[in-house]
Amino acid sequence: MPVIAKKGRLRDPRRGYRRARWLHAMNAMNAMNAMNAMNAMNAHAMNAIRDAPLRQHLSARCDERRDPTSRVIWQWCERANTAA
Repeated sequence: MPVIAKKGRLRDPRRGYRRARWLHAMNAMNAMNAMNAMNAMNAHAMNAIRDAPLRQHLSARCDERRDPTSRVIWQWCERANTAA
């Protein structure tokens, strides 16, 4: 049986290689996606710089909650300070 589909690029006898009609739209979308990704990375970097103290505070609280020994010692110190 003959193979009808051609391999490779579409060839237009009048204009050389025929471009697909949607390619420019896809290129624009790829460019927009790239810009959006760069913008998101930049925003994340800025947020990381801005929120660093808060995140350090929160992670310290999480460590405190995970580590019972330090919490108990801290509570003893607090009780001693309030009692005195």
